[in-house]
Amino acid sequence: MSIVLVYSPGDDAEASGDAAEELAATVKEACEARLNKGNAGIVIRNWIAISEDDLTVSRARVLSHWRLEHMTLKSHDNHPGAV
Repeated sequence: MSIVLVYSPGDDAEASGDAAEELAATVKEACEARLNKGNAGIVIRNWIAISEDDLTVSRARVLSHWRLEHMTLKSHDNHPGAV
């Protein structure tokens, strides 16, 4: 699995980039801890924080958009899948 965090550069692109890199590292660590805890067999191969300004249209089309606030690994009846 790869994690790509796309952020808006805002008024201060450098500060936004630093904050996005820090958040991406935190997300990676949290995911690795969670995946290793359950022995899920999922490995995080890569993680990156990239500005919307630097993301090409062709690259954006390849990405899967998962809204974390709407994502779960199990449904209500204990079958894997999104709710």
